[in-house]
Amino acid sequence: MKIRAIKSHFINSLIWRGRKLTAERFFSTLLMSLKNKTSIAPLDVFYYSMLSLRPLVFLRPVRVGSVFYKVPAPITEHRRRLYAIKFVLQSAQDSRGLITLDRVQHLLHSIYTATKNAAFDKKIIVYREALENRSFI
Repeated sequence: MKIRAIKSHFINSLIWRGRKLTAERFFSTLLMSLKNKTSIAPLDVFYYSMLSLRPLVFLRPVRVGSVFYKVPAPITEHRRRLYAIKFVLQSAQDSRGLITLDRVQHLLHSIYTATKNAAFDKKIIVYREALENRSFI
């Protein structure tokens, strides 16, 4: 059930100009390229890399007087999944805003093998900001 939810959420995040079939083809070729790169099941690589990217807290703006503070707050499961997908897709974009198959495949594989990548750095930045702003709670 959870794999299906993450898969459909990822495909729906890839849709551009209403082309869901193109997004589904992109996802299926992504799984095939992951299968060629690793000996593990590609859906497992996708699922566990998304699980490891989900943040536990996020920064929520709170107004105190006339000043806005970013306060760390827990988030729901749906939002955690949303931010994990957002981290992957933003990290896969280049300067022109294109998401390519090779970049997404490389990101998912590096997240699964726990090597340094841009998507995991975004999660670390969120945690650092949450630690810095925890006094505003």
